[in-house]
Amino acid sequence: MRYRVEPQDAGALVGGGGTDRLAVDASRPTEAIAAWMNELRAGEAESGRAEPGVDCLFYVVTGLARAVVEGRECAAAAGDSFVVPANQAYILSNAGKLDLLALEMQLPSRSERLEGYADTCSENGPARRGEE
Repeated sequence: MRYRVEPQDAGALVGGGGTDRLAVDASRPTEAIAAWMNELRAGEAESGRAEPGVDCLFYVVTGLARAVVEGRECAAAAGDSFVVPANQAYILSNAGKLDLLALEMQLPSRSERLEGYADTCSENGPARRGEE
């Protein structure tokens, strides 16, 4: 299930996974075009494609996720985040036994802004947030 979240409320949902560090830049919530909460039960998956000119930043709120971004596969747990750059396809699936909640923030495409996020799916990013 996927439901809309107000962009100004999205920042309140992202607290850095107990690290006292934000995974999403909540200081600029007005930049978000839209925010969605993806709720998947065990074994469920959904797929999509980031629109032209829109980067999608996913933040795992609870649960374990498996993400595939343009063929790159990664695991993500609560506190992890990953980016789907504009025009790229993705699959998000629940890799755990409990429900997965993953916040999706759609942002105007600007690669320099996304470089500071812990992208578990990037080729040079950490496999897990805790390995930074």
